[in-house]
Amino acid sequence: MEQHPRLFLQMICGLAIGHSVTAVLVHEERGVVARSSFELPVGAIRAEVLARSVMGALESLGDREHCRCAGVAFAPQDFVLADQLLRDGRFDPHLPLIGGLKISFSGSEIESLLPIFAGGRNKAWLMLDDPVRLYAEQCEEGESIEVTDEKGKRRVMHHRMTPDILEPLRVLISRLGLVESFDDIRDLARIGKDSAGVRFARRSRQPVAGEEGIASSRDDGFAIMGLKDGVRRPQVARAALEAVGLEVRAALADLAGEAVVEELYAVGSYARSDELTGVIADMMAAPVIRVAEQNAVAWGAAYLAARAESVMLLRPERHRSNPSMPAARRNEIFARWAVARTRES
Repeated sequence: MEQHPRLFLQMICGLAIGHSVTAVLVHEERGVVARSSFELPVGAIRAEVLARSVMGALESLGDREHCRCAGVAFAPQDFVLADQLLRDGRFDPHLPLIGGLKISFSGSEIESLLPIFAGGRNKAWLMLDDPVRLYAEQCEEGESIEVTDEKGKRRVMHHRMTPDILEPLRVLISRLGLVESFDDIRDLARIGKDSAGVRFARRSRQPVAGEEGIASSRDDGFAIMGLKDGVRRPQVARAALEAVGLEVRAALADLAGEAVVEELYAVGSYARSDELTGVIADMMAAPVIRVAEQNAVAWGAAYLAARAESVMLLRPERHRSNPSMPAARRNEIFARWAVARTRES
């Protein structure tokens, strides 16, 4: 592959570190030119895995030496890794392959997203990865971290990890075997525009008298209710997405308290689906905004590192999903879900 010198001179590396490691290489004019993502095995020496993930991205261009600097963004539970990886503003010189690379930004994942989604009052951020994380300002619940935005303003972000939000999708994929992947759920839900009364609920009891024709399938604390003759996989897939949207709505209500979330920013591997973000917007009765860049946290880390070096990167394109479901239909779905959710064993 022909390698233009200017391409490498303008290269910035961005890393997002959580339960997996994502690395992107961003060029000032060309945007993201390489991506690499690695799961962190349980018990792995995480610093070494990080080194390999960075090299996976750099080696796709054939020359790591021209990466100008890096930005690193940590999920809240992984701030401890900073001490393993960074020394005096650089990667630990003892790390294989990447030791000594200059770190121009190191901070939290939510700080890396502020250049894309500035947020503010009645706004919230949704990390649709595993585990799911939620962030909001001006609320009383959840743990908090202090970050600095692009204007130098200190802001307090409350956050909560909510791993069960994606459980309806896992039930269909890995436990019931109705589909093979999230892409299958997305494609089926696109066909089935109505969930036909099917609903997912946590640890629901058996149907009570008067609920004729409703079957219940239990699985790890979730039940699929409303399965009856004529219901097909597209309706079940649509119900699974609605359940995710309703779980997001409930988790945000717990985190934000009395505050009304008027706009939700979504990033992560599952946020790339317009079908899912559209359903979440319907369940929330609020717009959901995502970016075209699939590794938004890593991109944000690269952006902040580049800015520290007086290099400006082009911001990724944003996509907006507005709620389109009639209020009466949304209220009906929510009421059915809320009733089933209260029948916990």
